[in-house]
Amino acid sequence: MPDVLAHVVGGGRGDGWDILAAWSFDPTILVAVLLPGFLYARGMRRWTAQPRLMKPWQPYFFFTGLTLVFLALSSPIEALKDDLFLMHMVQHLLLMMIAPPLILLGAPTTPVLLGMPRAVRHYVVRPLMRSRIARTGYRGLTFPVVAWMLFVAALWFWHFFPGAYDAAVRNEGLHILQHLTFFGAGMLYWWTLIDPRPLRAMLPYPIRMLFIGVTEFQIIALGAAITLRKDLIYSAYVDAPGLWGLTSLADQQAGGATMWVGGVMMLMIVMVVTGFVWFHKGEEQARREEREEDRRARLAASPGG
Repeated sequence: MPDVLAHVVGGGRGDGWDILAAWSFDPTILVAVLLPGFLYARGMRRWTAQPRLMKPWQPYFFFTGLTLVFLALSSPIEALKDDLFLMHMVQHLLLMMIAPPLILLGAPTTPVLLGMPRAVRHYVVRPLMRSRIARTGYRGLTFPVVAWMLFVAALWFWHFFPGAYDAAVRNEGLHILQHLTFFGAGMLYWWTLIDPRPLRAMLPYPIRMLFIGVTEFQIIALGAAITLRKDLIYSAYVDAPGLWGLTSLADQQAGGATMWVGGVMMLMIVMVVTGFVWFHKGEEQARREEREEDRRARLAASPGG
């Protein structure tokens, strides 16, 4: 139990509300969040073509995504996660389902690269981009079926492989690995649905919508498997202090419902947006074809045609 929680519970209150003042500022997390933000901002200043190629809202999405990563790992959510399964599910939802798409919607590739020192771009990034191994690895990890399988495997392994979740709660190294797995799998999955310019996702829009639907089924199945259980799945929460009036079973059910409802809502929003973009791009294509037909008709009708 975190020291601050021990103080709250030991002090006789036992309601856990004092934990809302518990923030941690781990240097590793600060660097992991602030460094990409700094490089992105620096690259945006250097990018002369930025006004033409970036939408005004994209930087806001990027920095909101980074902020949510920080909140997931440094806010009271982190302090509560060992004693409330609900908070752990909020953390996982932020790291897998909410922060990654926001970061990718910010189109971070070009700004972050431009924000790097010239020597890093020349001696590190350029050789990597030219490396056949790196290119093969990139294509393999971002191949839609592979990315989806890694996403689903991360969800089910950490929540239902015997002992995996409890071990991550009790062992800090495994807990960090769990977070990296969730965030990495989330980034790969959302990469298949979002075009992080100048790179493009491989899937056409109708298949993206199908992909979202298949993922919704997995989220529903996982959420239901946790929410509808009548016994405790995770031994790490058997002796939880019962913060905010939640029994261990009620806490587990609330956590499962959070993953279930929150995950499905996020995917539904993305499905609607994807359908809108698909429709909009279809209209743009139709207008381009009409203009091309008009141009050909004018050429044919001209005296020299």
